[in-house]
Amino acid sequence: GLGDVYKRQFPLYFRFIKKLAHAAAKAGVKKTAIAVFAGTAVFLCANTLYISSVYPPTGDEPHYLLIAESISKDFDINLENDYVHEKSYSKFYPGVLEHENLHNIKGKGNAGVYSIHQPGTALLVLPFYFLLGKAGAQLFMSLLAAVLAAFVFLICADMNTGLKTAVGAGACCAAFSPVVFNSSLVLTELPGAVIAAGLFIFAGQKFTAMRRFLFFGGIAVLPWIHFKLIVFSVIFYCLHYIRIIKGRRFNLKGEAVNN
Repeated sequence: GLGDVYKRQFPLYFRFIKKLAHAAAKAGVKKTAIAVFAGTAVFLCANTLYISSVYPPTGDEPHYLLIAESISKDFDINLENDYVHEKSYSKFYPGVLEHENLHNIKGKGNAGVYSIHQPGTALLVLPFYFLLGKAGAQLFMSLLAAVLAAFVFLICADMNTGLKTAVGAGACCAAFSPVVFNSSLVLTELPGAVIAAGLFIFAGQKFTAMRRFLFFGGIAVLPWIHFKLIVFSVIFYCLHYIRIIKGRRFNLKGEAVNN
């Protein structure tokens, strides 16, 4: 099913990308980045709408969605009633969702059931899940994949590859594995990739107040997406201080605010 949709969308998508690549020199970097985001978003969302209507979530997906359901319904992350009593997962998952000794642990004093997964992904998709359910969460992931494609374009453009090549790199990022196959999955990979790519871009730029907030906010958020992503947090945190110490731009008050 996905293959058929992909085949139908693919020629139209690359026809758009080809025209965009030719127009990029006149449009400039910022306008082209927006166009890359918009074009890849349409392509990915079209695929995701089909997938969401046909296939149920698999693997860790329903467990992340259930955290979002619990927060939106009960304002907590205790999943005991959602797994056992109310079976809230029936909104997006057919059958019985196995959870004991797999994805969860008991709370203090054996009270409640809590996910072993960090809640960051569930919090990110929460507004979209609240509005449109499973489809909303999956469409948000498609938008994140489009942001990643735009970031890849910006990184390549900054490396002086030429705007045509940069457009092609962003387009291929969105259209091929692993991004296109993760673009409908409510998992940690895409949020982690988008934040890491954003940190890479901001790390080489002069900080404005907003860039400073996004850079250190991204560093703080990554471990809440998945704890293993703390590796990237440490790398970018250290990179920042190496740059400012080497450039003799260390300011104690400013860095206190950052931290």
